[in-house]
Amino acid sequence: MRSGSRRAGAGRVFIAQAVGAVALPYVVLLPMLLAGWLDALQFAAVSLAVSIASVLLVGHRLAQSLRRNAEKEHRRAIEEVHRIAHLDALTELPNRTRFRKKLAETLEATKRGGGGGGGTFAVMVLDLDHFKRINETLGHSAGDDLLRVVAQRLVRSLRPEDIAASTRGGVTGRDMCRQGGDEFIVFLNGVASEADAARVADRLLVALGQPITLGVQDVFVSASMGIVLYPRDGDDVDTLLKNADVAMYHAKTRGRSRFEFYNESMRAGTEQRLSLEYDLRKALENEEFELYYQPQIDVPSGRIVGIEALIRWHHPTLGLLKPADFIGVAEQAGLIMAIWEWVMVSALIQHNAWLEQGLPAMTISVNLSTLQFTDRALVERVREIAEVLGVPLDRLELEVTESVLLVDVEKVLKTLTDLRALGVKIAIDDFGTGYSSLAYLRRLPVDKLKLDRTFTFNAQQNEGDVAITRAILAMAKALNLSVVAEGVETPAQMDMLTSLGCTTVQGFLLGEPLPASDTADVLRKSVERPVTSVVAGLGDGGWRSIIQPKAAAQSRARTQDDAAKALP
Repeated sequence: MRSGSRRAGAGRVFIAQAVGAVALPYVVLLPMLLAGWLDALQFAAVSLAVSIASVLLVGHRLAQSLRRNAEKEHRRAIEEVHRIAHLDALTELPNRTRFRKKLAETLEATKRGGGGGGGTFAVMVLDLDHFKRINETLGHSAGDDLLRVVAQRLVRSLRPEDIAASTRGGVTGRDMCRQGGDEFIVFLNGVASEADAARVADRLLVALGQPITLGVQDVFVSASMGIVLYPRDGDDVDTLLKNADVAMYHAKTRGRSRFEFYNESMRAGTEQRLSLEYDLRKALENEEFELYYQPQIDVPSGRIVGIEALIRWHHPTLGLLKPADFIGVAEQAGLIMAIWEWVMVSALIQHNAWLEQGLPAMTISVNLSTLQFTDRALVERVREIAEVLGVPLDRLELEVTESVLLVDVEKVLKTLTDLRALGVKIAIDDFGTGYSSLAYLRRLPVDKLKLDRTFTFNAQQNEGDVAITRAILAMAKALNLSVVAEGVETPAQMDMLTSLGCTTVQGFLLGEPLPASDTADVLRKSVERPVTSVVAGLGDGGWRSIIQPKAAAQSRARTQDDAAKALP
C-alpha cells in the first residue's frame, strides 16, 4: 500500500515535469509576445490617432471650403437677384425699375438743390422704327442681336459733357435703360436747353443710322425720339416719361428717324389718336366701313379698264373719313390685316354682284399695306378669299407702294412672285416718290406703275417733272409695264400726259370715288357711251363723260392745221 502511494506520487511528479517541460517555452516566450503585441497595439493606436487627426483636418478644410463656396454662391445669388431686379438681361442696361428709381432720386435731389447739373436735365424716349419687320423677316434671334448693338452704340455715343453730374469718371450704361421691346430711355443731367439736347439727339440718330451686320446681312435701322426738359415739361417722373412718349409718337407720325420736343399741343393730338383707335376697333363690328370706287380710263378708247376700291369710314361723330385719316392708326394698332380682309371680301363680292347685273367684267384693284408683307399667310389668304367667293384671280389687282422695298427685298420678291403665280396682277402705287431702284424694279414681278399725282400736278409748271415723267414712261415701255397717271384733275393735265404717251388716267377729272350703287349706274352708262374728257356730267359727283376721243382728236388736229395754214 505504501508502494502504491509511492507510484502515484511519482506519476504526479512525472506529469508535473512533463507539463513544466511543455509550458516552459510559453512561459519564456509570453513576455516577449506580450511586448510585441503592445508595440503593435501602440503603433496601431498611433496610426489610428494620425488617421483620425487627418480625417478631422480634411473635414475641417472641407467644411471651410464648403462654407467659402456657400458664401460665394450666396453672394452670386444675391448679385444675380440684383441683376435680375435691376438690369435688362438682353442688353445689360438698367431696366425700367432701376432707371425710374435713379430718375426719382435725381429729381428729389434737384428739388433740394443738391442734384448737380444746375437743377436741369433732359429725358429722351427712343423707339426703333420698323423693328417688328426685323423680327418677322430675320427672326427674333437677329432682333435680339440688333438690340444689343443698339444699346452698345447708345452708350458709346454719349459723352461725359452730355451727362454732366450723373456719373463720375466717364459715361456708363446707368444713364440709360431699355424700357422694354425696342424702346430705350436716355437721361441727360445738366442739359438746360433744347439746343443742347438736340445736339445729343442728332449724334445718337447718326450712330444708329450706320449699317448693322446681322449674320451675313447688313440692315439699317432708324429711331424716333421724344424729348422733355425738366422742369419745363413736368415735375415728376410719371409726367416726364409720359410727355416724352407723346413727343416720340409725334416724331413717328412726322416721318420717323427724327426727334421732337414735347409741347402741350401734342397731348390733344395723342388723346384724339387713342380715341380714334378705340373707335376703329368697334368699326368692323358696327359695320361702319363702306367701299367707294374710282375708274381707270383708257383715253384712246374711252373705256373703263379697271376699278380701284377705296375704303371710307362712316365715323359716328367725325363723319365720312378717308384712308389717310385712319389707316396709319390702324397699322400701329395692329388692325390693318382685319380691315384689309374686309376690303378684299367686300370688293370681290361687289365684283360678282356687278356681273350678275350684266355689267362687263373688269379688273378690280385693292390696296395692300406694306406691313402685310410681314404676314406669312398673305398669299394663302388671298387665294382662299378668291376661291371661296369664286372670283378668278386674274380679275384682282393688288396695289403696293414703293416702300415695300424697305422690307426684306428677297421676301417681297417671293411674296409678289407667289401672288403673280396665282394670276393676281401687281401694281406699284405712288411710283416715283423716292424709294425706287431700277435694279429692283427690273426684278419685281409687277404689271403696272401708277405714276404719283405729284408728277401730274407739277408737270405743267416744272420741266424737270416733265422730263422725269417722259423717262418713267420710256422705262415702263422697255420693261413692258403699263402706266396709269393718278391725280388727273384738269383737261390740260390729261392732254399733257397723253402727249407724253400716257394713255390711262385716274382722277377727279372723271369724278370723285362713288358708292357701289352709283358706280353700277355709271358703269352701265359707260357701256353705252365711253368716258374720256370733261365736257358734260352724269349728275352731281358722277364720273363725267365726254365726247368720243377720236372726234376730240380730230377736232384738235383740225385746229392745229388751221393754225399752221394761218402762218405766213
